[in-house]
Amino acid sequence: IESFINHATQTALITIDVYLPLVHATIHSKAFLETIYNLVGNDLLLWQPAAPQPFGGTSVHFGSSIYPEDSESESSDDSKSRDAPIESNIGNESSVAFTLNIKRGSATAYTQNGQLLVKLVNGSLFYVGCYEGNPLLDYLCIGMEKCQLHYKVGIPQENGKTGFDLPTLATSDIDPILTPSSIRDLSTGRHSSGESGDKMLTTVIKLNYDKPNLKHCMVTTLVSGAMLHHKFVEEDRNWLKQIMDLFELTDNDVLGYDPPVIITQVHLHFEGCCVEYHPYLPQLTQTNSTLIHPLLTIHSMSLSSNIVADSPTSFFHILLDNASLYLATSTERTSLQDLVRVVEVGLLEVSLKINNATKSTNKAPLIDLSIYNNKVRVESCADSFAALINIVRTFVNGILYQQTISIAGYFNIPPPANPKITWSHKFVTTSIFFPAIQHSFSCQAMLSSSGSMYEDSVTDLLADAMTDVAHHVPRTLREGNNKTHRFPITPDDTQFCIIEDPAPGSMDDPEIRYISDVSPICYHDNHFPPVLGKLDQLSAPSSFSSPQLRYSVKELTCTWHMYGGYDLPTSKKQGRDKNTLMEIHLSKVRVRHEIFDEESKEDARSVIIVTEFEVRDRLTTSQINKFLYQFHSEASPKQSQANMLTIKLLQYKPEGSHTPAECKLKVSLQPLKLNIDQDTLDFISKFFENLTMELGKEDPAVEQEETNKEPTSPISNRTETEFVEEVQLSNIQKPLFFREIIFSPEVPIRLDYHGKHIDTDQGTMAGLLMGLGQLNCSQLKLKKIVHRHGILGADKLINFLLNEWAADIRKNQLPSILGGVGPLHSVVQFFQGVHDLFVLPVEQYKRDGRVVRGLQRGTSSFGASATMATLELTNKLVWLVQKAAETTYDVVSPPELHSRREKQNWRTLGRHASRHKQPSDMREGFNNALTVVRSGVSDAAYSIARVAQEEHEQKGLTGAVGGVLRHLPPTLVKPVIIASEATSNVLSGMRNQILPDAKREDDQKWK
Repeated sequence: IESFINHATQTALITIDVYLPLVHATIHSKAFLETIYNLVGNDLLLWQPAAPQPFGGTSVHFGSSIYPEDSESESSDDSKSRDAPIESNIGNESSVAFTLNIKRGSATAYTQNGQLLVKLVNGSLFYVGCYEGNPLLDYLCIGMEKCQLHYKVGIPQENGKTGFDLPTLATSDIDPILTPSSIRDLSTGRHSSGESGDKMLTTVIKLNYDKPNLKHCMVTTLVSGAMLHHKFVEEDRNWLKQIMDLFELTDNDVLGYDPPVIITQVHLHFEGCCVEYHPYLPQLTQTNSTLIHPLLTIHSMSLSSNIVADSPTSFFHILLDNASLYLATSTERTSLQDLVRVVEVGLLEVSLKINNATKSTNKAPLIDLSIYNNKVRVESCADSFAALINIVRTFVNGILYQQTISIAGYFNIPPPANPKITWSHKFVTTSIFFPAIQHSFSCQAMLSSSGSMYEDSVTDLLADAMTDVAHHVPRTLREGNNKTHRFPITPDDTQFCIIEDPAPGSMDDPEIRYISDVSPICYHDNHFPPVLGKLDQLSAPSSFSSPQLRYSVKELTCTWHMYGGYDLPTSKKQGRDKNTLMEIHLSKVRVRHEIFDEESKEDARSVIIVTEFEVRDRLTTSQINKFLYQFHSEASPKQSQANMLTIKLLQYKPEGSHTPAECKLKVSLQPLKLNIDQDTLDFISKFFENLTMELGKEDPAVEQEETNKEPTSPISNRTETEFVEEVQLSNIQKPLFFREIIFSPEVPIRLDYHGKHIDTDQGTMAGLLMGLGQLNCSQLKLKKIVHRHGILGADKLINFLLNEWAADIRKNQLPSILGGVGPLHSVVQFFQGVHDLFVLPVEQYKRDGRVVRGLQRGTSSFGASATMATLELTNKLVWLVQKAAETTYDVVSPPELHSRREKQNWRTLGRHASRHKQPSDMREGFNNALTVVRSGVSDAAYSIARVAQEEHEQKGLTGAVGGVLRHLPPTLVKPVIIASEATSNVLSGMRNQILPDAKREDDQKWK
């Protein structure tokens, strides 16, 4: 920018430089500013001199003679050599360059409900007209090294004041809005050349007149190292609303001048900025509780939009890169190390498309909001997560408060002529993030009965304040609404199952069983139409009407790190315990919420799809790797197109104003595998107990105030605050009625549990069961539920599902659960093979009469089951021998060996050492066994030799003999450990070769 300014200044015909060391300005009223704006902008700048052209219109150039005889006396070569460069320079010269530099300045503006104060340091303004000889191109550059914006509520507007007064308010007496960031280690990430790197605010405006009646205005702004202080107040006291009202000026008509149509492109970029949110919590201000101040840091964020007059479609785009949310209990902080980070966002892309209902001809939604994100990581303890939830509550309540006050302000606005959802863009844009207000009550019933909402030109201008991006939408998406699909239901393979698992080694060809007596069977080609392209599982069936509002999360990957301990110093306990950690991973989450118009029988539709989710165990005291994940094997393979969790909710319009909304719910879930360690289970239970306790802390005075609240009066006599409270209560007092609930298909769950110690805090019997219980491959199923009798409320729905599953488990599934207790799984597996040996031939004979086929299946099942059961029981017996040998080794080892036990002792491998780095087949198992034997023998020999040498150097021959004798007992026990470990490797290799799924499960289960 500095190079551009220097170039434009050097090539300008007229250069004006103004330097002001100190500037104080005061705007007493909006009328005063409007008068100055019209006098300067619409009067002085439009003035053009009407002087006659000298010498009959002949242009005079500097450096040339005005007399004809002088020009004739000069040679033609000299004339050409002199005139040519002058003409080229004149063609590239700008008309005027104006520069204004202000060392220090401040401006005070009196608004309707307060006072604005702006302070700047080293500010500059540069304007160049007719840049490089182009009369249709102008530039305006504004830069500020430091700037501050403050706002004070409650100061009366100084109307009618003619004198000039300097600002009387000090910075400490007025609320800060925008200030330089006080965080030292907040990286700005500037990618410029460094010329404007020290400026807090840089703005460049390009003015281009393509046609006489069309003006393109491109505004680009860079904000670096700024801090925004945000808090929710009433709309008429909001600083942004006051600034918009102050600069909403009226242009006086100028005779003979028609203002051009302006197309404005706005590009904002923020680097190294932060936002401090001041939540308003009355229950905390009335007590001695400490208020939590959240701080949002933004590494880089870009905003772009267009302002196109009379455009049917508007577009707004936000691109956020690397943002973090911190929590602090003190407002005085200078470093990020003093804060607690709870949320980290990678790349976030937000696209907002607004269609004007009065101008758009297609059936596109009135608002289409889509969000894409590649990473969201939440790191919290129980107290910090509770504080985060409370902050989100206050933020949503603040939005609800402003939205409801905004709706109440529309009481005197006439409704649209057509009784449909045809709100103005001003109303819809303010209701983007809280559409439930429109469902709680009918906005049209509260408005008057005449006129139109689109009569306000300012509202239309705000409606079109974004770009027309219809050409950015892919053709397939634009044409998708006009196509008619024969199958409105998306194909779903989640309900397919394996009917029969053929026996391994079978050479029989698959056969088709003919059910029809008609021979031959006729085949109709292309009976089912082929599916073109990839189906969008979030889209509604074609029979549904076009939605009015649509909110979509295209792809979201989220990770939640649950730490032990406490983050906030108000707890007066230890800090975050990084050795106690659980991770919840959600991959490729897609969400869509659609709201339909009044003519449709559907009210809203919501779809939640989770492609994959896992819970990982990161406790140092646990050997489990994955606590929860999707289970699949060769018998039940993983379905590539199936999502792990799918929730679909279709809401219908209520029949009356006092009846609850009705909906249909469908949930599908993939098979699960649970690996539970006792320490992990204790941590999860304590974490959510602390979270519930932190969320349940409320001020009794506030509860008493809410209890004693009197009923509100009619709309005509109530205040805006009472209106907001009634809307909030109406939303809470109307539970959702679930007309139909479908949970399909049934979900098999495999459960492994490993108890470690007895804890009698939860009861003696429960402590014994939790400590001594061992479950291996226990199976239970969540049965399929189809309920069409209706349930009122989400809490009753959850209780109904839990009761149905618990009753089914107690009645039908206890044997499959108890079959995994201790070594019973291997015993049950062996007897299952015996059962298949006799039952499968009989079933095969009853089915098609092939006895040989049945014998093959029964023999194969018995061989596999008996072999696996024998290997499992033998491996458990070997593990018991190894455990006893390790205990004996610890008892008979001399003290000097205990210091090296953590590095080379077998016990450090843990209870399930044989399951670490499982061999894939028998060959690899033998290789691992040989490696274990070789390393164990060499370590034992090296240990004895080293001890003998050290003792001989200190005490001579007697010491050497004594050292060898002290190490002789553990040396005699060590071969037992080596032999058991080698045997375990061989047995594991045999098991994994027979059943490859066992190795995959162990790799996912153990660390």
